[in-house]
Amino acid sequence: MSTVNTISEINSAGTTLWTKTGTGSPANAIRYDMCYVRGPIANASTPMNSVCTGDVFELSSSVVSVTETSPNYSYSWSCSSAGFTSSLQNPSITPTTAGEYTYVVTITNTELNCWDTASVTLVVENCTGIDESAKNRSSITVFPNPAQEYFYIENISVGCTITIVDKLGRRVYTSTAKSDKVKIQTDTFAKGLYFITIQNKEKTEDIKLIVE
Repeated sequence: MSTVNTISEINSAGTTLWTKTGTGSPANAIRYDMCYVRGPIANASTPMNSVCTGDVFELSSSVVSVTETSPNYSYSWSCSSAGFTSSLQNPSITPTTAGEYTYVVTITNTELNCWDTASVTLVVENCTGIDESAKNRSSITVFPNPAQEYFYIENISVGCTITIVDKLGRRVYTSTAKSDKVKIQTDTFAKGLYFITIQNKEKTEDIKLIVE
């Protein structure tokens, strides 16, 4: 004879948060820690994985709630090798020393006291000169930069992929070059810092763009 077994979690208000139903007579029962079942799921990211010393860069974090609809979170960023800490969700950093750094964020559901961690690794380089094309030893030119209504990318390979993301890593533009010079309109871009990635079969190049 089989039986039906139902397990539910009910909060203090009597609301059922989740229910699991099984058949048969299980030989074992497992009890999970509350934070394992309901704890947050953290994520950390950066628009690019490498920057120059002195660049202003933004670390981004996000979190997914498992059961709560409007939870409150606290954020704690740290990087021991860089001597960096922050309680902001998306802090800005200005690396001053070249090297490879791992930034760790701990996101805590303050009502449950449950937390999760995520990390992102950033390579900081000593870049010579102010021109990104010199940094990458490339003949690719982006002008005008800063841009207002439009800009050109010149000396690129036909068939290469052009991708532009904002400082939060959100893609705002992508296309395949049909000539060695491309004009891109920026009237739909918000003002701020963007990162252009130009990729062909041989290599990938990154260039910063300012939209005013």
